[in-house]
Amino acid sequence: SSITGAVVLWADYEMPLDPLRQELDRLCKEVPQLWDGRVSVLQLVDTTERSIQLRVLVSSIDSSRNWDLRCYLRENLLNFIAHRYPHCLPQLRAELTRSEAPELGGRRPEPIVEP
Repeated sequence: SSITGAVVLWADYEMPLDPLRQELDRLCKEVPQLWDGRVSVLQLVDTTERSIQLRVLVSSIDSSRNWDLRCYLRENLLNFIAHRYPHCLPQLRAELTRSEAPELGGRRPEPIVEP
């Protein structure tokens, strides 16, 4: 028998999913005492005007191990995003007009370009 559980994460639209999927696979293999080797999947399941919702599904042999696995993955996947893709954490974007940001002198701010 096997228990499947979900972890929900929110990220910015710019989050590349392939590196996150690779990290999920690496993390699951790192804890064979928690993961039963059957289910490990990352899906984009919803969007809003501000962010994307990601769902991780993982399996374990019992509910206690599945809880521990989900907590482990949530913490480590968030750390992965924060350290490798900090600009991909959920963000609130706003457009400022000249009257709201007179120091811009009517210009748009320059975008930040990641290497």
